Amino acid sequence: MKIKDVMTTNPSYCMARDSSPLAARIMKEKDVGIVPVVKSETDRTVIGVVTDRDLCLAIVAENAQPDTVTVERCMTTNLVAARPDDDVEKALALMSENQIKRIPVVDPEGKLVGIVATADILQRADVSSDATCAAFRKVTAPTEDASKPRAKMKRKAA
Repeated sequence: MKIKDVMTTNPSYCMARDSSPLAARIMKEKDVGIVPVVKSETDRTVIGVVTDRDLCLAIVAENAQPDTVTVERCMTTNLVAARPDDDVEKALALMSENQIKRIPVVDPEGKLVGIVATADILQRADVSSDATCAAFRKVTAPTEDASKPRAKMKRKAA
C-alpha cells in the first residue's frame, strides 16, 4: 500500500515568519499536532515543521510571550519527509528511526502534498499488526531529546 492511499491531503500550513499563536490555532482548528512550514503562499516547498511539543518547549518552557515568538524560532528544520508513492512501510521505518508520529508528504520538488500520521496507518493501511506494534514501540520509546530531528538540528548548530 502506498502513502498516497492513507495520507491526509491538502494539510494546512504556515510560514516561518508567522506568529506561533497562528500555528497553535491551526492545530486547534484542524485537531492536529503538526503544521508544515512552507517557503511562501506561492511556493509550498516544505522548509520545516512545527509541532505542539515544539510550541510548548519554545514558549511555555521558556516563559516567552507567544505573540513575540515566530514559527521560525520553534520549528524543526531537520526535515523527515516521504513521497506519495513510497510504501507505507517506508513511512513506518522513518517514524521508527526518527521517533516521530507524523511526517509531511512531498512531491519530487519538495512541495507539500500531504501528511501521514501513525493514526492514518493504523486506520487505513493494510500493515501487519506485528510490524505496526514494533514501529510504534520504537516511536514512543523514552528518549533524552524532545525529538530526534530536533536533536540532530542542535548537534549541527553546536
